[in-house]
Amino acid sequence: RVTSLRAIARPKPDPPNRRKIGVESTLGKGSTFWFEIPLHAASEMEVEALSSGVVDEGFIESQRFLKALERPVRVLVAEDNATNQVVVKAVLAKFGITPDLVGNGAEAVDAVRRVSYDVVLMDVHMPEMDGLEAARTIRMLKGEVGRTPIVALTANALTSDFNECRAAGMNSFVSKPFQTEELLTAIANAVKGVEGARAEAVAPAADAATVNWATLDTFRKSTSDDVFRELMDTYLSDTSAKLKQLHELAKTAPSSKDAVRIVHAFKSSSAMTGADALSQMAAALEHDLHVGNAELKAADADKMSELFQRYRDAVIARGLAS
Repeated sequence: RVTSLRAIARPKPDPPNRRKIGVESTLGKGSTFWFEIPLHAASEMEVEALSSGVVDEGFIESQRFLKALERPVRVLVAEDNATNQVVVKAVLAKFGITPDLVGNGAEAVDAVRRVSYDVVLMDVHMPEMDGLEAARTIRMLKGEVGRTPIVALTANALTSDFNECRAAGMNSFVSKPFQTEELLTAIANAVKGVEGARAEAVAPAADAATVNWATLDTFRKSTSDDVFRELMDTYLSDTSAKLKQLHELAKTAPSSKDAVRIVHAFKSSSAMTGADALSQMAAALEHDLHVGNAELKAADADKMSELFQRYRDAVIARGLAS
């Protein structure tokens, strides 16, 4: 007759030979069977994944690996787009990672010379020195610093872009907008020394919505109200300023690299904040400017301003921005 059964969970895993199982029995009264097994405390993200029924084993293993380091993971983020900086910081904060931030490739090279980083998250399109040139420069440095893992972060997701990043010495490729699971797994693989495959970008819908509310809702639920408000305020102010630059470039330098850079910035930051229609137009315009050798027209800048204003009005109407 079994009268009780109990399990004892330890906060930290014990070696296999420390696992125990046994029984305590009293004749005529019953028996108590007991066992001890090593368990680890589930992270917030693991709990959410299990609750939703969606379990990404690679993502969970990546969390366990980084946690087992028992020290802060040293991450450098090279990204010139203020909106994207907010998103990356918020995602990494969920895992106790506080990255250092720089705004161009030259600053990234200088930073890795001074600090021993576990991984560099490198945007490809940046002013002064882009991510490709920065990666090549880092790979030429002597010693361990020249082998610092580099993960490309870019809104471009074509095979040719991936091959270009690998040729520059980058270890893996994560396309923007990225999923939390993709980014953390890429970081863990880089620290492990595992070469990662490129993350495929989701193709935009043929008729993208002015606001992708699901994108905003997901980010809002995964972070604090203050961080969400920072994201919205940063995107709205930064995009407004860049649109003014774009209108000026349409008049003075319609085929300049600055025009391509600004349009590219719209593509990634707008996708991150759910401005799908603006992101889709920026992607098409960037292709025309960069590949088709077209010139930026005033009508292009006007259309982008119109899509941005629609987005801004919609999020303000819902109380998500002021």
